[in-house]
Amino acid sequence: MVKKKIILISASLLILITQTLSAHPHVFIDTTVTVVFDDEGITGFQIQWLFDEMFSSMIINDFDEDYNLKFNSQEISNIEKNAFSNLKNFHYFSYISFNGKDYPFKKVTNFSASIKYGRLIYQFFIPCSIKAKKTEQIATVATYDDSYYSDIAFSENNPLILRNSDAYTVRYEIVQNKKNPIYFGQVCPFEVKIYFRKKNG
Repeated sequence: MVKKKIILISASLLILITQTLSAHPHVFIDTTVTVVFDDEGITGFQIQWLFDEMFSSMIINDFDEDYNLKFNSQEISNIEKNAFSNLKNFHYFSYISFNGKDYPFKKVTNFSASIKYGRLIYQFFIPCSIKAKKTEQIATVATYDDSYYSDIAFSENNPLILRNSDAYTVRYEIVQNKKNPIYFGQVCPFEVKIYFRKKNG
């Protein structure tokens, strides 16, 4: 009798684990990273998230109080407080490294929310200070949700935008980080590697 119970429990656990592993994301986000430069180097990263239609509809219905498909300043403040600020506990789904070393940040600034063609857009700025040199350096930006509840992918059309970059030689590539799998080792997030240096002369 005990043996049968053990078999039943094992079978139940196997079903539960299988269901968990086969779960899929509930929110889908296309992200664009804007690299902002000044006279010294990189000053930060502007992050844009374009949400899927279903999640967009939920936020718009909850926060567009005057139903005009535009967010005013008060509505944006409410979104930031109730549907964004909590992401601080999840590192804002954003991870930065510089020359292979983690670059921790404690806050983001300039949050905004908007609607375009019925889809929700978040934008926020991650301030950092990375000085450029005449030799090439590498800044890496990864954006992912450890739980895989949100599937975040780089935009196909505009994954990376450069701002105030005339004084620098910049190239980039989007690669999959196979050394940092998430979601029970099933998913390897993508990251953008930005190679930059001061122009000669």
